[in-house]
Amino acid sequence: MNTTSDKDLETKNLDLALLPRAFPASILVAGLMLICAYTADLLSQFPPRLYDLQWQIAFAEGAMNSATVPVIGSIFLLLGFWLGDAIRGQKNKGIQRFVYALVLLFGIALFLLVPLYISNVTKIFDAQIAKVEQQRDQIKPEPGSELAVRFNSAIDVAQGQYWRRLLRMSANGVFHGAALFVIALAGIRYARDKADAGFECPSCRSGRIAPAVKTPIEASLSILRIHPFTCQECSFRFRRFSLTGRPYRFFF
Repeated sequence: MNTTSDKDLETKNLDLALLPRAFPASILVAGLMLICAYTADLLSQFPPRLYDLQWQIAFAEGAMNSATVPVIGSIFLLLGFWLGDAIRGQKNKGIQRFVYALVLLFGIALFLLVPLYISNVTKIFDAQIAKVEQQRDQIKPEPGSELAVRFNSAIDVAQGQYWRRLLRMSANGVFHGAALFVIALAGIRYARDKADAGFECPSCRSGRIAPAVKTPIEASLSILRIHPFTCQECSFRFRRFSLTGRPYRFFF
């Protein structure tokens, strides 16, 4: 009797132990599903018609209108990876860096869509205004007449719609792109150990690198993002490219 009871207790404890592992996995799956759903929604507009301004505008509006979905999905991924690592006691750096690199590409793509969208919408708007003005020049209504008021009203309405559309979509692209960019950088920084550096000491191959005091010549090289560093193990001093002046080539 006691043996059976002990086995049941062990089975119950095992089931309870699996629950914490299932929780971060479910969060990761939810995040991946959101990002995959967003990607599938964009792929529904394929094959691309890059020569068609209307297709470019529709694609950009679809990408920027639903950009909240990958932002939420990225937050789920960050939370799921963090919980999973906390439970396992170690980081799966390769997978996390790959996933966050994709999130970073989504953010950059949204940023790049904004100027393209502004340019295309402006072209369509200019063509509409030119058409209305051409009709007005052909008809030549009397100033102050009902027909002249209609032409002026049509132009005012088109301008209002143009600015509202432009501001709303551009804000969506910029804010959501910035959110994805920040989340991706936070994830990539989390995926690496804080002690890691973007490059090693040329002398002893140590990763313990710190910024060094700049000479006047090195200060001038900062324009090219060339900065001096010192190895904390062997005190060797050297220069490397670093966008931020820290021992990492780019932001991370």
